[in-house]
Amino acid sequence: MKITTMTIASLALMSANAPAQNAANNKGQDSIQVPAVTLRPPTEVGHDGRRFGAGLMLGEPLGASLKYWVSDRAAIDGGVGWSFEDHNDFHIHADYLYHLYDLIPVSEGRLPVYFGGGLRVKFRDHQDDLVGIRAVAGLDYLFQNQPIDIFLEAGPVFDVTPDFDVRFTAAIGARYWF
Repeated sequence: MKITTMTIASLALMSANAPAQNAANNKGQDSIQVPAVTLRPPTEVGHDGRRFGAGLMLGEPLGASLKYWVSDRAAIDGGVGWSFEDHNDFHIHADYLYHLYDLIPVSEGRLPVYFGGGLRVKFRDHQDDLVGIRAVAGLDYLFQNQPIDIFLEAGPVFDVTPDFDVRFTAAIGARYWF
């Protein structure tokens, strides 16, 4: 019974709205405008349309760096490696990054400034693992004629378990774009 009542109420509201749509359109006919949605990828992503990059990073942490462009300004990056702060611990992080291309003009290539955040997990031997929220900012130079970039990034990590603590990460690295 409830479904029938809701259906009748919905039909009544739609039919009451039809004259208002006709008056707004000044066409005397019912029409519904649907926004256009395109699923095409952006024309300028990563390096010459290459979306995935993999390479190395040196610093805190030391290990592998991965990056995947989801649009012309947004990317997801991650790192897997070793953290040497306090102890030798396995570190993994993933960030969502937004890039600004107009802040630092360069004559060749591209040099976006980026910022974003994500999660970091640090697996520690003989102690509780650390889980934290990572904030990051950096520079990423994309070479014009080579599928390579170099980056410099830094930012705090706000550990939330097992105890709250603020730590700092910074790395320099390079990636090859596939």
